Amino acid sequence: MYARVPANRITPFLTVLFSMNFRWLPILVSLSLCSCKSAEDYLHKANLAMEKGEYRKAIGYADKAIAKKKYLSEAYTTKAYCYTALKNDDSAIITYQQVVVFQPSNTLAYYNIAISYFRLNKPDESIAALHGAMRSKGYDPEDSTHIQAIMEKTSTSVLLSGQPDIFDIPFNQIQYLAGQVHYDKGEIRLAYRYFRSCAEAKYNFAESQYMIGLCWLASGKKEKACEAFRTSSFYAYQPAIDELEKHCKSTEPSAFLKQASSASLN
Repeated sequence: MYARVPANRITPFLTVLFSMNFRWLPILVSLSLCSCKSAEDYLHKANLAMEKGEYRKAIGYADKAIAKKKYLSEAYTTKAYCYTALKNDDSAIITYQQVVVFQPSNTLAYYNIAISYFRLNKPDESIAALHGAMRSKGYDPEDSTHIQAIMEKTSTSVLLSGQPDIFDIPFNQIQYLAGQVHYDKGEIRLAYRYFRSCAEAKYNFAESQYMIGLCWLASGKKEKACEAFRTSSFYAYQPAIDELEKHCKSTEPSAFLKQASSASLN
């Protein structure tokens, strides 16, 4: 015969039994679920969080994805983008540099490194990153003829290297930032050449014409500066309108608006 458990001891026994089981159940379930998640699962969660603007949460998920798969470049890209959105440029640079180790032809990563350095007031490092972006698209920035070659050959939406479109940006976008960096450094001739190339490609036309005007103004060519400002103001670009009021007598748009500036700084 089975020994009977006294009635007054059944309730405490069951309480202990169930408390032990259910106390550990959430932990066991959690561990089970975590062990089943792949790097791609965490990357998906990171991207969803990023799209919602939950950047710190996205970084956490990206780190978990990287822990699962060290060379998952997409996780580094997501993480770097989130750092940029949080204005943590130092961390963004470090993370994007890891991206280009895995993907040397990732033009967008080089470009974003350049932006972060530019915001950190490190123009030399920014230019070096822009040169990396140019090389990733098949052009040698050390070649004095490369700007003209770009003007003649580059399609702003087609890659030369065959890399995925997700990593591409228009070449003129790289040039425009290069112009800004060189202008801030006081390298007016180089800045002018980049902005002229952008204007001739009709990229950021009003802004490019405005920057061309600033380059002429910095070179002491007020008449040419006013012509560029008038062209830009035709597109209601307020900074150009302000410069016209400050430096130029006439505010009528010139024939210059029909074609980008083809002149060169003397």
